Amino acid sequence: MLVSLVELQDFLADAALHTYAVGGERVAPWNLGFKEIEYIRGTLRYRDSWAGSRRAPGREVIFLLLQTPIWSRWYDGGIRPRFWGDGRLVKEAADFLKESLRYLPVERPWRRGPAFFRKGRWVYTSVVVGSMRSFVGIEWILQLPKGVVFQQIYGGGLVVGKEVPQIVE
Repeated sequence: MLVSLVELQDFLADAALHTYAVGGERVAPWNLGFKEIEYIRGTLRYRDSWAGSRRAPGREVIFLLLQTPIWSRWYDGGIRPRFWGDGRLVKEAADFLKESLRYLPVERPWRRGPAFFRKGRWVYTSVVVGSMRSFVGIEWILQLPKGVVFQQIYGGGLVVGKEVPQIVE
């Protein structure tokens, strides 16, 4: 079975708006000690898996026929250590991250969030290089006047095994 890049992008955008960004329901984790959210549409499955909270490395994977990985994104970072003890700030930053991720550009869903989003004293920005096939990026959240309170790097792209690629233009 083949999937087009356009279908894959559309599915990723749809999955993003049904999972973490909107407080999606957690599912039983495949990885011990991780938190996981899943979204299924047709023969595609999206799974987001992360550990931690103030610093929460993780990965997102799209599976074809619900089991063959065809696309992945990793992320690593979180709240800056000097703010770990400020529970209120941590919660506000997490809530603002979720809100920011709801504004991802659907034509470039590998970006994670918009290039720039501001609400009151909070600012989200994301810079990414590449395409759905292969990319790397970084995102920040600033709270004025405190500065950067959250920073995360991310990257990923298509998963290509020994078999014939299952993604078409």
